[in-house]
Amino acid sequence: QEIKTILNLLQHYTEWHFHREELCMERLRCPIADANQSAHQIFIANLVDFRKEFAASGGNRDLAMRLYRELTDWLVSHIQRIDSQVTPCMILEASDDPSSVGSFSSTQLK
Repeated sequence: QEIKTILNLLQHYTEWHFHREELCMERLRCPIADANQSAHQIFIANLVDFRKEFAASGGNRDLAMRLYRELTDWLVSHIQRIDSQVTPCMILEASDDPSSVGSFSSTQLK
């Protein structure tokens, strides 16, 4: 039951977080926005597959390990390859409109 709850929370949080991040990248006109959205769609599809597999099997060690690997790979590779590219967009926006400095905070990406 705890794993089911965790998977449900992860699904809801992921969708909320990704939506906010995509809006931010769009607003900042980040050139990586499309790649980011595509990566998000793949991650969500994988998460849906994990949830379906859990519902069918009731969960097992193999599923837990694959989910763990998926999450750790995602956190490292996606953040390093894509999310880190938001910063230059933020700097560019600030240089174009100095009044925007401080109007954007990192919590908007969470």
